[in-house]
Amino acid sequence: LPFTALCKMVFALFCERFASLSDLSRKLASEKRLRDFCGFQHGKTPSKQKISDFLIRLPEEKQRVIFGEFHRQLQRVEYTDNSTLSVDGCVFKTVNKRKDRPKIEKRNNETGRMKHVHGIKQVVGVLAQTSVCTGFINDFEGRHDSIYYEDTLEQTVKLGYDFKNTAADKAFDSTDLRWRTQLFYGAEAIIPKREYKKKTG
Repeated sequence: LPFTALCKMVFALFCERFASLSDLSRKLASEKRLRDFCGFQHGKTPSKQKISDFLIRLPEEKQRVIFGEFHRQLQRVEYTDNSTLSVDGCVFKTVNKRKDRPKIEKRNNETGRMKHVHGIKQVVGVLAQTSVCTGFINDFEGRHDSIYYEDTLEQTVKLGYDFKNTAADKAFDSTDLRWRTQLFYGAEAIIPKREYKKKTG
């Protein structure tokens, strides 16, 4: 499969926010617009296995170089006043079941229960006004989402974007993160507080 097409596929994964790698594989096979954007021929699109292999084997440093060039090109043709950067984490199940990497927790969207799967956790920053991803961290160990919060903010700034607010869910609840967002980025962190159950007895 063409390397350039696979790289553009990664952009699609970030920008369209597919629910799973299987979903991305199906959409590439069925949607001409997406297939043409990436540069795949009809009937010659990657399977979930191929997508999984590519994401694992492509070093994150190379992903960042490609990602940075994507945003430089984007800023040449479009400018939008972005006021909110949304930060969240997600887990993509992978086909590869490597014994040297631990399973990580993933929530079942239907039952809400947590289970351990082979996969890649990604913590991403997305500009709310354009739905374009501006920062990402790949994690194969399943560490807590909040560890990578500031990394996604820093990547967004380095790519040339400003934001007035950040938005995240309760997993990022931290007085320190709110304070550092204001101090270092001049933005307000809009993060709901966790509800802790009081111990009885």
